[in-house]
Amino acid sequence: MNNLLIPAFAAVLLLGGCTYADQRFVSSQSQQQQLYENRLAIQKAEREERAERRAERREEMMDEADAVNRAYKGLNGVYLIR
Repeated sequence: MNNLLIPAFAAVLLLGGCTYADQRFVSSQSQQQQLYENRLAIQKAEREERAERRAERREEMMDEADAVNRAYKGLNGVYLIR
């Protein structure tokens, strides 16, 4: 059974390739425009998301720097006397 199944499947694939080889995908101008607009919308959304992440990270860094400055602010006048 398997001896006949594999060659039959290979023959179907080969003949199917011959049948559909001459067909070309032709998209209309409106489809191309829609794909272009979708791509631009996705790129814009990704840029906005990256900008939002950068702003959040910048805010976190400023908060950390502010915490360090507040922690060391009162230490300028402290001297150790031996």
